[in-house]
Amino acid sequence: MAFSCSVFAQAGTVFRIGFLPNHNYKTSTVMDMNMTLNMLGTPQEMAKAKAQGFPMTMNMVNNVDCTIATGQKAVDESFLTQFNYNNLTTSVTVNGKEVQHVTNPLANQKIYGKYDKAGTLSLDSISGKTLDDQSKAMLMNMLQQLVSKVKFPQKPVKVGETFDQVVPVSLPVNQMQMQINMKMTYKLTKIEGDQAFFDIVEAGLFQAPDIGKEHMNMTGNLSGSGSMIFGINENYPLSYKTAMQMTYDIRRNQKQVVMKALAKINVAQQTQVTTN
Repeated sequence: MAFSCSVFAQAGTVFRIGFLPNHNYKTSTVMDMNMTLNMLGTPQEMAKAKAQGFPMTMNMVNNVDCTIATGQKAVDESFLTQFNYNNLTTSVTVNGKEVQHVTNPLANQKIYGKYDKAGTLSLDSISGKTLDDQSKAMLMNMLQQLVSKVKFPQKPVKVGETFDQVVPVSLPVNQMQMQINMKMTYKLTKIEGDQAFFDIVEAGLFQAPDIGKEHMNMTGNLSGSGSMIFGINENYPLSYKTAMQMTYDIRRNQKQVVMKALAKINVAQQTQVTTN
């Protein structure tokens, strides 16, 4: 999605979000997570954990390269969109050994849709195949994470001011996709030429009760900071970077800690915007 803004001399800047017709968006995103897992327990349990490779170090890298092309505006002000995931891979290394390298089936597939006057994106088909409801929901979730990084307030934002939003984030935790509601705080630090600079602060808590046959529970927190560069002429964020730290523990009977984890997660997204 694109952004547009109106600059007022003393009132600040009003940012708006929405795709623009006849544009190309080339986006590259890398998520790099390094995690250390440690088991706790009786001497017998620790011996078993050591035999299974604990303490364990894990590295996971997700690479997403996506191009978005928008078409000419129609009479009703809607226009067609085409998404192409040129690269969509995940690699996992455990204790220095690669255990997984997967290319998502959506890689190199063209996804067609429409963007209407109200700013609503709808998906229609993928490489000539009609999308079922489940596929549409999965793709919409991926596309929303790709293009809806920030929701600006309706009122003008001045340099030095902040605004908050809560964003649902999905992260792989202990072989599960953990849903975390992250509080994001954006601060407009400066505007230079046609670029607006934002600092970002992130914080979130999560928990998952009743895990596995032993009905364990997991609690953790996520915090971090980053930055965003918003291209005013391009009407799109050109750079989005965050560095986060996640810690969690798993307890038996809500008391005894049996696993502790520490993860450092870096996310970097770069976008080039051109007219077509």
